[in-house]
Amino acid sequence: MSDPNTIPKVDRYPGLWPYRQEQSDIFFGRNREKEELFFQVRKSQVVIVFANSGVGKSSLLNAGTVPLLRANGYFPINILFTQTRGADSGTPLQIFKKAFDPFTGINKSPFGEMPNHVWECVKSSQFPNKATPVIILDQFEELFNYPKEQVNDFIMELSELIHDLAPSRVNDQLLKIERKDRTDEQYAWASQPPMKFIFAIRSDHLSDLQKVDKVIPGLLSKRFQLLPMNDSNAEEAICKPALVDDPGRFDSSIFTFSKDALGRIVKSLKDETTGEIATYQLQIICRYIEDLVKNSYTDTAKPNISEITTTVFDANSETKTVLRNYYENQVAGIGTPEEQKLTRKLLENNLMEKNVRVRLPQGRVMDILEGNDLLLQKLLVARLVKKETDAYGSEYYEISHDSLKEPILKSKLESLEKDRLSKERDSKLTEAKQMVAMHYESMEIKDYQKALDLLKSAEAIYSTLGETASVIETGLLISKALEEKGIFSDARDKLTRMLADPQIKDNRKLIGIVTESLGTVYLKWGRVERAREMFIDALTCYNETKDHPRIARLSEHLGIVSEATYRTNKPSEKGNVKRLLQEADFYFKNAFDSFIFVKDLFGYERVKYSLQRIKKYLDELEKPDEIAKPWGYFTEMFTGTVHELKGPNTVRIGRNVYNEESKTYTLKNEIGFPGRYGYMSRRHASITPDLILEDTQSMNGTTINTLPLYYGTPRYLQDSDIVVLANIMPMEFNIAKPVKLKIPDDCWGLIIEGNTRQYFYLSKPDLEYSIPLDYIESNDITRPFIQEGANERSVIRFSLRGNIPSFLAENVMTVYHKQDPNGPGEDIMANWRIRTTAKDPDRFYKDYILSTGDWFKILDFPFQPELVSVNQQDGQETILAYGPTFQLIMKPEVNPDLKDYWDRTM
Repeated sequence: MSDPNTIPKVDRYPGLWPYRQEQSDIFFGRNREKEELFFQVRKSQVVIVFANSGVGKSSLLNAGTVPLLRANGYFPINILFTQTRGADSGTPLQIFKKAFDPFTGINKSPFGEMPNHVWECVKSSQFPNKATPVIILDQFEELFNYPKEQVNDFIMELSELIHDLAPSRVNDQLLKIERKDRTDEQYAWASQPPMKFIFAIRSDHLSDLQKVDKVIPGLLSKRFQLLPMNDSNAEEAICKPALVDDPGRFDSSIFTFSKDALGRIVKSLKDETTGEIATYQLQIICRYIEDLVKNSYTDTAKPNISEITTTVFDANSETKTVLRNYYENQVAGIGTPEEQKLTRKLLENNLMEKNVRVRLPQGRVMDILEGNDLLLQKLLVARLVKKETDAYGSEYYEISHDSLKEPILKSKLESLEKDRLSKERDSKLTEAKQMVAMHYESMEIKDYQKALDLLKSAEAIYSTLGETASVIETGLLISKALEEKGIFSDARDKLTRMLADPQIKDNRKLIGIVTESLGTVYLKWGRVERAREMFIDALTCYNETKDHPRIARLSEHLGIVSEATYRTNKPSEKGNVKRLLQEADFYFKNAFDSFIFVKDLFGYERVKYSLQRIKKYLDELEKPDEIAKPWGYFTEMFTGTVHELKGPNTVRIGRNVYNEESKTYTLKNEIGFPGRYGYMSRRHASITPDLILEDTQSMNGTTINTLPLYYGTPRYLQDSDIVVLANIMPMEFNIAKPVKLKIPDDCWGLIIEGNTRQYFYLSKPDLEYSIPLDYIESNDITRPFIQEGANERSVIRFSLRGNIPSFLAENVMTVYHKQDPNGPGEDIMANWRIRTTAKDPDRFYKDYILSTGDWFKILDFPFQPELVSVNQQDGQETILAYGPTFQLIMKPEVNPDLKDYWDRTM
């Protein structure tokens, strides 16, 4: 019995690996073969052992023949060339000599210094107990993977050991000495060393030894063919290792096989065509069965397995499964994902056709593997493919065994099905994404029911495919559509169901997003307090996940809600308004810190103004009488209507929406315009008592003195600033008192010059304005310069051609301006820059630069927006910075036809 403290525990069956010498006591099924091979080695100097791949040559040599040789006075030396493929492995000669390093140099040459050849290396060696060495060259076919020159050098030196006579160079040394002076030691040195050779090679490489036979005649005369196991051998190899009783050595206790189970296993291992038993498959199955036995020890719910019956392992069904798993595991262990892909391409798509193995020539195989020779060697080592050589020496490859056909075919079918399902899934995902994209178009034209139908169809697809994130995203869009449709109760119910979905119960970020959306629904529903509760819950979720961008945005929103609640309550009528302002102050400060953390400059600036505004409101609570005083005026420049700006609250400006059913305004602004001004947003802009004007995400923009006011970048208003909403509603702002306007009766438009804030009404069918010569020759860029009928150098002409407003740059306009008045100066040319009411299909205005002869038509019959500009140069601010900027605004009431167009489209 072995000592369990000194010998590591091993398996009874080595699986894919060959048996080792120390496993000779569990190597069964080859008694006759190991005795026969030992007999041939004893009577012959050279024996060639050949067999098909996987039959068990290495196991027979290691665990069968080597122990017999050692027990009978031989000293086996195993030399492998399989590890010599790398650059540092050495040549075959170097590998061979290295095997003799422990024994070399003991026997000194009587002829003095001798050449460093293999013969001299072996001759100078002495082996333990003066035993006869037996050189075992296993997997000898690997030798021929080395460069041809190295192979030839090795064969030539190997032949010196196998020939009957010593090399001529040794005999020449002896002949140089007079016969009478020769010693017994010199004669002994000149004789061949006693040694034997075993060449183990795959059958498909046996022809390679013909090259060696030309140098070593008679090499192929002593051959030993290892045949596949018969039924009796296989039963012994299966049963007897399980009966070796050595618990300190093995992980498993002894176990047995029932007769029925054993018969089924042997039958399942036979090739359907040849009836041969594949030894390596036998080891795979036995290793799997041993694992079943070992695993039974740890499963307390089941009894330990002591006998393998058909209930424990049904070979009729399970053998294929085990081999299938073997195939998948071997492919997974091949290497990189790309190498695995090439492996499946070779095995599943090329070496199998309609459940029949196909042989392919080496060139075709290398084409499929994209020239990866190392991958081909891996497939041979993994025993997934085998190589055959025909009578003409051509090499072919095929699947190693018929038992692999079914797992390969099944894998191929599963791969095809997986590809089909993947394509089907991708198609459905694309369809759902298109539906979501199309819903935006329906929302744009306010066809909310169509948008809802599209979103619900997309949601159903996402739900079927298990796309949780997309289901949530689509659900939020459905809620938004319901909200826009005004069905707040349905939107609330939808979001409430989403919150109850178990798929998001542990996702605090998603819960926060859905809760925030629910708060938005309540807010638009008019349930402000309930909205605040939802927003606070959502903010808690964002704080837990440290989602600083959402923390910043929602904190700002909570501040806005608290401020809005304060605005709807007059301090004299409701008591606790100070608490609302304090809450707004708290949330704005929280947003302020988060915007700094995420480095959002626009948000930082926006909240900074909000904090200043809240501070002013808190101060005003102490001075209620001053709240009623106007702090500014807006005068409509086409009608002369004056709007007073007063009170502690922000004044909202935009388009009022009239509800025909209720005959009331669903949205009423402090400064509101009729519904036909469709280019103006419902909540277009706002101004605070601090004179901060802010665009509130309007669709068609706001300008101050012809320059855009971008969302998120509020600006302070100054006296006489001209504000234009959506490029259709110009208003002049004044602080002390409103301006009195002289508006011509036949006014059809207005042009504003941004640098000087001058404006001119367009009232004649044909008008032209020009830049006078004295302006062009001066350096004062801020002087008023548009004059009617002046001594012009450049002219811009406005006209109503067929009641269609248009304008023309008549001459080239050149303005000279010195960048540095005290320096040598640099002349800079600037062109006209016109901002117009013309709209792109996306309904946003643009800047246009006009040169000589360029016409620009604002609207063309039948009143469809059309932009015509020869040299449009948007965004060239480096050129335009020194030129004049104009904004052209036309009244919708220019003529009946045009007015009808505006009424129909706005």
